[in-house]
Amino acid sequence: AEAERYVADLGADTFSLGFADPPYATSVAMTLCDVWRSRPFATVLSVEHPAAVDLGDGGERRKYGITAISFFRR
Repeated sequence: AEAERYVADLGADTFSLGFADPPYATSVAMTLCDVWRSRPFATVLSVEHPAAVDLGDGGERRKYGITAISFFRR
């Protein structure tokens, strides 16, 4: 299933850990983070994304060259 549709149906705390590595040319990373902020479907969400993209508040960001991984914890 597409990630946006899949997480839209999840309840809070469905998973302990969630990993996302969406295609860089899309806005899926931001959408997943927005959904997680409104209804945390995982205790920890890890999202890989371009380092130039800011996924907003609430995450711990680690940069690796042109790639970054943001960790969001409930």
